[in-house]
Amino acid sequence: MAPTSWKIENSGSTPARLAMATATTAYDGISASAKANGSTLLDYSGGFASYDPTLIVPAKGSLDVSWAVSRLDPAVHAALFEQAAQHPVTLLSASFLFCAQSTEPSASDSVPFAVYSEDDASLTFYKRRALPVEGSVFEGKTATAVYANIQNTKSTPPWKGIARKIERVAVVDEGVAPQTMYAWFFNCANLLSVNLSKLDTSKTTSLEYAFSGCKSLTDIDLSTLDTSSVRSFADVFQDCSSLRSVNLADWDTSSGNNFRQMFIQCASLEELDVSSFETGNVTTFKEMFYGCSSLRSLDLSHFDTSAATTFASMFYNCASLATLDLSSFDTSNVETMADLFTGCSRLAEVTLGESFAWVGSKCFLPQPSAGDIPGADGLWHAASDGASYRPSAVPGNKADTYRAVAPGGEGDAAEDDSDVSNGADPTGAAESAYGAGAAEDSGNAGCAGSENAAGGADTAPGASAPNSENHAIAVEGLAAAGREAYITALAMANPSAAAPSVVA
Repeated sequence: MAPTSWKIENSGSTPARLAMATATTAYDGISASAKANGSTLLDYSGGFASYDPTLIVPAKGSLDVSWAVSRLDPAVHAALFEQAAQHPVTLLSASFLFCAQSTEPSASDSVPFAVYSEDDASLTFYKRRALPVEGSVFEGKTATAVYANIQNTKSTPPWKGIARKIERVAVVDEGVAPQTMYAWFFNCANLLSVNLSKLDTSKTTSLEYAFSGCKSLTDIDLSTLDTSSVRSFADVFQDCSSLRSVNLADWDTSSGNNFRQMFIQCASLEELDVSSFETGNVTTFKEMFYGCSSLRSLDLSHFDTSAATTFASMFYNCASLATLDLSSFDTSNVETMADLFTGCSRLAEVTLGESFAWVGSKCFLPQPSAGDIPGADGLWHAASDGASYRPSAVPGNKADTYRAVAPGGEGDAAEDDSDVSNGADPTGAAESAYGAGAAEDSGNAGCAGSENAAGGADTAPGASAPNSENHAIAVEGLAAAGREAYITALAMANPSAAAPSVVA
């Protein structure tokens, strides 16, 4: 390479400071560096150029610059070597910008960068006045790879190629302020620890896929992140299958509009505090908790869902979820809530508000089973009046709490105003809970597959056909306020058979 040395002269009366350095090359894999008085004038590798903003050319003085080019491979760059044998070849084009320097450089002259070290499989973020050279020892570890231009990544980050090698992440210096964290740690399948307490996210607009695929991560504290500017939280913890604890205390989600698949397939997550979440601008909650099969309870009573258009599969396969408070949910703009509760086999108590209406297909409460919920009788029982409902007949736009076990516990019928006479069970079992009063299906008409109670009453399994020993029992259903008429059902019972069921 010629020349291998340069001289930079400053004819001005004030010192000149290196303000910017850029470089381009037409040949993949080439690295180049320029040194001046021990400082880095330019370090170019992997398409990224870095420089030392503290480098000064004295007034009326000069700097001697030495160049070095590496990673020239005869096998890879055969055409280059053939051309160079015949005529000079331009390996690299570089440009430098110097500005007058009357004072010492400030902290604002520092450059944010990340260093991956194979010594401990760490990715560490710094903000310094000079970048380390790859292969050198930096902060006591080998700088295996150095990544600059990290704050304005428009797609995936430059370290995506070594994602599976990263086991620990830390931000050492303050002032690292990414505009987006889109897929920053995507597919870091072996990531074990994360410390982002010094990361400045005040202007970060996306956390989409930030930790997606971090399958080995068991706990993470992100309570210090400023999320006030984040618009998309979609898939932020997607498939973090080992994650048991996540601290999101004080998260400001007021700018957020996308919660799609936020915790999807976090199968080990048992508890989750989202009490700080502001959701007034969120339009999609699709699959937000999909596959959170270990999650036992959720308090979403403060969620403002007035802007939401979809709840599809929001709680799909939350098989351990026992209680759910959706009293604040407003479905006025919702277009679909298909499979909202599908797979919630242990859900025993749900609170709905007056602004919650069932919308679209497959949008009803799960079928309670005694195998999953002791005392469950297959119905949902309203706390306000004891009325019992099939899963597809639970009314909408009615504030109430619905329980999978009838009042009084296993086997006790829900109390109503009817005079019901139940026959004794020869096995000694308690009375069937199916004796609860009928209730009209007033709010589920918009759900495909929903049932209307106006057609009459069902007979409980095991009830025999009427004979001379049977007696008719007139059962008058409960009348809810505003209903046009009472529902009257005629059920037949036998002293040796189970009691008839009268349900909506």
